[in-house]
Amino acid sequence: MDINSQLQEWDSFYTAVAGVAGVLVGLLFVALALSPSIMKDSAPPGVRIWCSETFHSLVLMLTFALLFLIPDPSGPGLGIPIVLVSLLGLRQIGQDIRMLRTDPDPRWSTNHAGLRRFSYLIAAEAGSIVIGISLILGRAELIDWMVAPIFLMLVNAAINCWDILKEIGNLPSS
Repeated sequence: MDINSQLQEWDSFYTAVAGVAGVLVGLLFVALALSPSIMKDSAPPGVRIWCSETFHSLVLMLTFALLFLIPDPSGPGLGIPIVLVSLLGLRQIGQDIRMLRTDPDPRWSTNHAGLRRFSYLIAAEAGSIVIGISLILGRAELIDWMVAPIFLMLVNAAINCWDILKEIGNLPSS
């Protein structure tokens, strides 16, 4: 079965993913509007990076969904952006984990705290790279497996949005 045939079977799924990603981006913006001070450069990096990675996860979900909704895509036309965006995402996660070590809050600065917090997103990015490479090589067999990275990103974003709301609720009133 070719890429177009396989993607047509998933059209409704990727349309729903795009909608869910949009709703969760909105929820994240509402949460941040409740306490914009956590996004200041002078604020401790933990929660700020947590919000950034959650936003990244949602944008990545939306990007992948929109890529898969493009009419008549080619394998490389899908695979190259998937690989590039995922590699950039892994690079950013690495930089963020290093920055978390400077946070005064031990929940963020202890060894492997960032790795534990972003493990779903790291697994999603790695899986996306494998699937993207297979698409670049013109192999459509793994395209159905794109559900796994998207599910990991969705779970990561939903858990993080809820935890960010709780964290904002625990902040002292200004």
